[in-house]
Amino acid sequence: MEIGKKKWNRIVAAVLLAGFVLTFFIDETGLVTHQWLGVGVTALALYHMLLHRQWCKAVMNKSVSNLPLKTCSYGIVDAALLLGFAVVLTTGLIISTWLQLSPNSIVFWSDVHTVSSYATLLLVTVKLVIKLGFGKNKVINSLQGIFQRSIDFCAAVLQKPTVPALAAEPTGASAFLSRRKFISLIGMACITTYLAVNYFRFTDEYPEATESPGQPLPEITAETIKNETSVATAKPKSNTTGTVQKSLAPVPASSPSREIVTGGTKAPPAAPGQTAVSTNATGSCTTLCGRSCTYPGECRRYTDRNGNGRCDFGECYS
Repeated sequence: MEIGKKKWNRIVAAVLLAGFVLTFFIDETGLVTHQWLGVGVTALALYHMLLHRQWCKAVMNKSVSNLPLKTCSYGIVDAALLLGFAVVLTTGLIISTWLQLSPNSIVFWSDVHTVSSYATLLLVTVKLVIKLGFGKNKVINSLQGIFQRSIDFCAAVLQKPTVPALAAEPTGASAFLSRRKFISLIGMACITTYLAVNYFRFTDEYPEATESPGQPLPEITAETIKNETSVATAKPKSNTTGTVQKSLAPVPASSPSREIVTGGTKAPPAAPGQTAVSTNATGSCTTLCGRSCTYPGECRRYTDRNGNGRCDFGECYS
């Protein structure tokens, strides 16, 4: 499909206008995209001028007094646009991140860049108004042609196609086969729904931890608890006074209150039904892990036999 010269010029002008307007949305495009978009718009403006170089030469070879009002208006606005694009490009390069100038030296050029950008946008608006004013008949004819083609296309799409005759409903064996397929489909749907509901249903239980490679953690048994308790009670306790600090780890509501003893101080007596926790083996509490993780735990060996939401390896068993 060949594109005529006039149509190509209009496409270039439309892309140039859209790109120039897009440069004002720097918050949406970002600074890097804004800079490259500005360079591309300036290059497209130069290409647009080259497409109309014959018209530019003809206007420059004549004096302003000998030019018609339409041509003179176009010439003045185009010259101002060329100057505006040049100032915008130059100041944009000065304040760009490519040159990496100090912020104090680009304040003035940033203001010039902003003012020249809006002035150029105003000139573009003026040129559009002039084009619509001098070529309103051409614009109206073009819009009418576009609307007419759109109306014709919609009429062709909305035209009712020929409806083929409906086939007779199957009877006998064919009808029995259709009912059998329908019953099979309903049965498969019911089975699928049942499996989905039973597979994806939620429970309040914690899932069992899966075994992972590595050294397995010791299992908590009655013999282990007895041995650990005898070792803890056999070691002497220091009489030096230390500081009692409350644990910063989150403690669930169902678990007993815990205190950490530092400096070798003896753990305070526990209330009935509660157990004091110590960070070393000399305290009255012995644990296999000091983390007391919730599911699934950092070691992925989470077990919770008492159902309090904490790993058993981090709870006291002495």
